[in-house]
Amino acid sequence: MDELKLALHTRFMKNIVTKVLAKLIFKKTGYDVSVQVNELEVETYDGKINMHMDINAELNSDDLSKILKSADMI
Repeated sequence: MDELKLALHTRFMKNIVTKVLAKLIFKKTGYDVSVQVNELEVETYDGKINMHMDINAELNSDDLSKILKSADMI
């Protein structure tokens, strides 16, 4: 029974994760998305991972339209 719990509560750690996420999104998609991580909790128990994320993202409406069209959602 392995168990691991991780919760980001400090502003410093949330800012680091925010910057990493924004860079990864830009690198993978080419869209400039402003990301703000409000809460991040990760638990692993017996090989299963449970993740809770509270994230705000801001992007251009044209970019959102392109993303939705590429995913065949509109």
